[in-house]
Amino acid sequence: MRVFVTETRKLLGLRPAVGAVVAALVLTPLLTWVNARSVRAAIEGVRADVDADPAGLGVSEALLSVAASAALGVLVVWQEYRPMPEELGGGHQAAMSELAVPARIRRCLAKYVLAALAGGLVTSLALAEGTITARRVLGPHAPAMTTAQWQQDGRVVLYAVFLSLFAAGATLVLRNGLVPMVYLVASSTVVSVGFLLAMRWSWAWYLLPDALGPALIRAGEEPGMPSIPAAAAAMAGWVLLGCGAGAVFDRYRDV
Repeated sequence: MRVFVTETRKLLGLRPAVGAVVAALVLTPLLTWVNARSVRAAIEGVRADVDADPAGLGVSEALLSVAASAALGVLVVWQEYRPMPEELGGGHQAAMSELAVPARIRRCLAKYVLAALAGGLVTSLALAEGTITARRVLGPHAPAMTTAQWQQDGRVVLYAVFLSLFAAGATLVLRNGLVPMVYLVASSTVVSVGFLLAMRWSWAWYLLPDALGPALIRAGEEPGMPSIPAAAAAMAGWVLLGCGAGAVFDRYRDV
């Protein structure tokens, strides 16, 4: 428990981590408010250039928090291997962590647990903000919360947890967070390489974790898209591969 608390304090002391959380929790309700106003105007006949279907409002905008979750997963590990200032002796923080907690597997597990909790919590809060904002703006036009909607929200949170864990494992393997950060954040916000490949070849749905996210959240919308259980199982496999490889590499490498 003490190791987990220490890792949490280190993460909260990182400005990029705090910035990622703040961006997710500020941009989600803001974008939802803008989109919900347009949808309400379309429902009331004020605008004809906008789809009047309110389904998905608050959820699609909350996907920004998935990118924040990936960033947090990277930063949980990357903080250990960033160069320290020369006035502090140079090197990196991993050497100090090794002296404080020699059991590497404990540190590794603490980082994975923190990555999962951070990703799940941020995404849950963003979903709550988006849902509340959408319902307030839509007013009487807001659709009823159905079981299917709650299940979809749960799958978004699960995707965020999976992606945060995979990001942590990949960063631990590489001992550098630049590539995982750029790829996973970009694939969650700008363009998903895995999704584009899956549009061409059906087997590519299982090729990369970022292709499995849309399948986990919106199964069946695209040809060849795997079912929700299949997407969840494949994503769990990627997480086990990434986290397992990270733990093994960390165990047998020098600090």
